[in-house]
Amino acid sequence: MMMEFGIEAFSAWAPGIETEEGWRAWAVDSMPVCADEKPKCKQVPPMIRRRLTQWGRMALEVATACSESIDQNTPTIFASRHGDTRRTASLLESIAQEEMLSPTAFSLSVHNSSSGIFSMVRQVFGPALAVASGKDSLAQAFIEAHGLLSDGHDRVLLVMVDEPLAEFYLPDTDERDMPYAFALVLNKGGDNTLSVGYEAAGSKSTDASELSLGIQFLSFWYAEKTDMTYNGKRLSWRFSRS
Repeated sequence: MMMEFGIEAFSAWAPGIETEEGWRAWAVDSMPVCADEKPKCKQVPPMIRRRLTQWGRMALEVATACSESIDQNTPTIFASRHGDTRRTASLLESIAQEEMLSPTAFSLSVHNSSSGIFSMVRQVFGPALAVASGKDSLAQAFIEAHGLLSDGHDRVLLVMVDEPLAEFYLPDTDERDMPYAFALVLNKGGDNTLSVGYEAAGSKSTDASELSLGIQFLSFWYAEKTDMTYNGKRLSWRFSRS
């Protein structure tokens, strides 16, 4: 199956990489960066912004950067494989020590927290989805976007955000990652076309040195490659642009 999208807007952020020129320079070797730097998130009110971790700020930084290209009825999809594992690990530690949980921390630990905050901050009230589908989370988000566009929506905002696992979970790491987020405003096709297809994948052993799909997609995009293939657990995904 092949799905086609037009790209109306694209925004990306990672520590130390905030401009298109910076991303193009990074894409030369696509080495993961790792830092605790947080984006400024100027469009988010200070009272909300100060409660957000790096993960939450990254998602809102790129989503708000694309918000001028959507309206209040535009569907939104926020995708993340792991979510905010630092906050989750902190909550679990509190439970283990029989401490009271912070209601605010708990509400911000779920995958759809950034989606809800974005809806309030930018007054966007269209359908809102949160996607977590293992290594294929980004690819599955494109399937959701295709469904929404096929259902009659003019455009969809897709946000992908992830970061390396919290220290507690590091023994379970099965791919190389870095703090990053990007957002795309997708339509039904036209100029700047992105095609996403998939087929059944053969058996493939886990390689912890492999870059995550999100990082590979950023490299594909900013290096202006024409094709990219990613072998997920059950499906092989192909991305191409024209």
